[in-house]
Amino acid sequence: MSFIDLAVDCLKRDGVILVPTDTHYALAASPFSASAAQRLSEMKAQKTEQATLCVTGINNLLPWVTLNGWQREQLHFFAQRYWPGPLKFLLPKSDRVPENPLMSGSSVAVLCNHNSLLNATIDALGHPLMVLPASVTTASDGLVSMTAARDNFGALVDMVIPSNNRNQCSHATTFVSLLDNRVELLRRGDVIIEPEMSMA
Repeated sequence: MSFIDLAVDCLKRDGVILVPTDTHYALAASPFSASAAQRLSEMKAQKTEQATLCVTGINNLLPWVTLNGWQREQLHFFAQRYWPGPLKFLLPKSDRVPENPLMSGSSVAVLCNHNSLLNATIDALGHPLMVLPASVTTASDGLVSMTAARDNFGALVDMVIPSNNRNQCSHATTFVSLLDNRVELLRRGDVIIEPEMSMA
């Protein structure tokens, strides 16, 4: 079996894995696995954060979000320019997003990566992955490499998907909210986004 096949089998059995992304190495699990979400919560207990849904494109994303006309136009405007890539959106979530400790509330963060190993895993799994950076409280603000991710969580996860691809990013993802019918820059990253760049 390939690494992808092994990873998908692991995820379907409520496993937690380490995967490469365009920025950090990340902890990943199926959003439908309550036990995996609980494990991730315990692993990240000292650094609480909401998980991100990783998708392979807009069509893969749309069932997971509930967008009005303005939000749909803005999403397409930005995604056509910057996806796949290190640009994350905060969007209103649909009822399809499972309720778990890492995906609570009325919104969800979504991201589409370049990384071929990550995308192949998502495609083979048949739905988005729930991911968190494989960082700890004591980590620096720098990106988490595979070595650091293994040091932090290697003994706690079920599998590591290795990657020889050199990370081209120097910062975490740019994070943009499209809630409340306005473009709000939540975090700066390698993708330079300014609110005035949005569609009129």
